[in-house]
Amino acid sequence: MERAASPLFRQSCVRFLGDITRRLNRAVGSVEAEVRARYQAQVIAPRRRRLRGILEQAQLLGLIDADADIEVAVTMATGSWYARALAGSPPPPEWPRRTAALLWRSLGGTPPSPPTRSVQRLEDDHGEGGHHQ
Repeated sequence: MERAASPLFRQSCVRFLGDITRRLNRAVGSVEAEVRARYQAQVIAPRRRRLRGILEQAQLLGLIDADADIEVAVTMATGSWYARALAGSPPPPEWPRRTAALLWRSLGGTPPSPPTRSVQRLEDDHGEGGHHQ
């Protein structure tokens, strides 16, 4: 079932996100340019490329919408981790699975159902992927 956001909710979110953007731009501008450039090149860019590649492959396979906004999805996923780290907040339980499911749904995909007990038991007995260890 598709649910449209109310104009008030949407306006509130856009206003809040715009405020965050302005504040973060000021904060990032205060970091030494060379340090920021090195971190972006060595840490952020490779992580973003990897996630973008995963999502673009899903798009090519028709697993997510053809017009899915991959650029924003990548930023949301990686940015949420950095924001938590900078705030000193530990990730919530199962952060990778929960974040992937949220991204997948936002891009038009349907997240898989949780594994059944028999599948989970098989993975427990044989390791991930069903191979004996």
